[in-house]
Amino acid sequence: MAESGPSRGARRDPVSQISSGILAGGRLVAVPGLAVVPPSSQGGPSWCLLDPGDYRARSQARPQLVIDHTTGGKWPQRVLPGSGPGGHAEQIARMWSGGDGGAGKSFHSGAQILIDLNGEVYCLCDVVTCAAYHAEMANDVSIGVEHCTTPDGNIYQATLDASTALHAALESILDIPYQVHAAPYRGGPLVRCEVGEKTPDYDGRSQSRLRDMAGIIQHRDQTSERGRGDAGDALVAAHISAGAEPLDYGKYEDISAASARQRYLNERGGALAVDGICGPMSLAEARRQGFRRWRDVPGR
Repeated sequence: MAESGPSRGARRDPVSQISSGILAGGRLVAVPGLAVVPPSSQGGPSWCLLDPGDYRARSQARPQLVIDHTTGGKWPQRVLPGSGPGGHAEQIARMWSGGDGGAGKSFHSGAQILIDLNGEVYCLCDVVTCAAYHAEMANDVSIGVEHCTTPDGNIYQATLDASTALHAALESILDIPYQVHAAPYRGGPLVRCEVGEKTPDYDGRSQSRLRDMAGIIQHRDQTSERGRGDAGDALVAAHISAGAEPLDYGKYEDISAASARQRYLNERGGALAVDGICGPMSLAEARRQGFRRWRDVPGR
């Protein structure tokens, strides 16, 4: 069984005196306007880490995709005003400990980043080098961000605000463009995410490794195991309101937009491969030419 969280009134590890930031490639990187509690190895609380069974070394150089999750995944999902109580993130992190899944099977899961009901953000491992077990075939190319929700599936505004600040910053910190799959939920994963390799590691299901995607999708877009509340419509709307570019990944709008922008940058002196995937070289060239955000580059 999963390890239970702290009892009501239990002492929590102090976090006010530690350095803030995401652990990325062996160094703490500050997120503008947002305090991020680092892993325990960097001074964070003792529980702020992933069990060794909950991740593996990333097989590619850097992540290119963020996959958003909610702890409950329930629907309907209401947005609750203000901030909820703290402590739920600790409960979730302790649960990700490779507990007994029944019939002698050990169940491992986790995400690199947790956002609590009160908007506190916790980084549990190095987001560059660790491929957490949160999205099956897509683990190697992605970062998982887990959003705490109430038992009935609702999400606090504080959680949404922290999430948008975090995701927006990832464009400059990790070269992941602030763009989000924004088409209405189709009742299951994107067909594009289902076309892939079959492997016994994942119960023989067919999934894509998503190596042709960059930006943000939700767990419901990637797997048939989850429903509309994982992570939910409210988070997509919050990202768009905060400046994320809305794209229909099911119609490959991300590919067509990136290809057009790469061609535009090349016409102005760039030497990019026009592959339709916005990565570090595309973003570096856009910045060199004076564009602050990927969506500011003409071409779409």
